[in-house]
Amino acid sequence: MTDASHTESTATTPHAGEQIVWTARPSAWVAGGVIAGGTLALAAVVVAGIFFWPLFFLAAPIVIAVIVTVAIQRSPVYTLTTQRLRVRTGLIVKHEAEVELYRVTDSRVVQTFFQRIIGIGTIVVVSNDSFSPRLDLRAVPRAFALREEIRNRVESRRISRGVREVEMQ
Repeated sequence: MTDASHTESTATTPHAGEQIVWTARPSAWVAGGVIAGGTLALAAVVVAGIFFWPLFFLAAPIVIAVIVTVAIQRSPVYTLTTQRLRVRTGLIVKHEAEVELYRVTDSRVVQTFFQRIIGIGTIVVVSNDSFSPRLDLRAVPRAFALREEIRNRVESRRISRGVREVEMQ
């Protein structure tokens, strides 16, 4: 399930007996709107700067804003191991949310029309974990196949731990 073009080496080391199954960042497509908007704003500043040169000083803040926004949108690292699902975010201050696979209760894929065209989607994972009851894996490639992989790993982990889900009505 590992995709070499999306594999990241920034995932934390797994515990003994735990293996990394898949790791990725959100697709670069999530920053497409920011890049397009920044490019248009930069072009407008350059054209306006031809007539009024002090406007050229607006170019640097636009470029910096685009770079920072793209970096923030691409900062999460998603890691699926044989025991856990982890989401690590942040540029300067790092946050890590994880859920033990046997605690996952449900998952679904949300895919917009544009995401469907380019082959990405968002996986929403719901668990009975008190700190991370919901994890969103945004803009991941082959979202339906990954959701199925998560589902299979959840079932395997439950069996290995002897955990059964009981639904109360």
